[in-house]
Amino acid sequence: MTWTESPWTPAEVALLHASRRENIGPHGVPMEQALDPDNAGKFVVKAQRDFAQQAVNATRAEYETKYKHDDPASLMYRAELAADD
Repeated sequence: MTWTESPWTPAEVALLHASRRENIGPHGVPMEQALDPDNAGKFVVKAQRDFAQQAVNATRAEYETKYKHDDPASLMYRAELAADD
């Protein structure tokens, strides 16, 4: 018998389920509010840097340059927070 470990942590699964219950869009706003014409022009957007995604992007570029994979889109990257030493 083989078991495959989920790439999702229990906290990530809980967050996904919560977002689906609330129908939260990728921008963090409930879709009901996001699509309401009465809310047009009322949203304030603040940019935040996703440092984990920044590291993934850098690693992806490095792998594509260094290893020249035939199918780089098939590679999956997972960011983990390094332990403080």
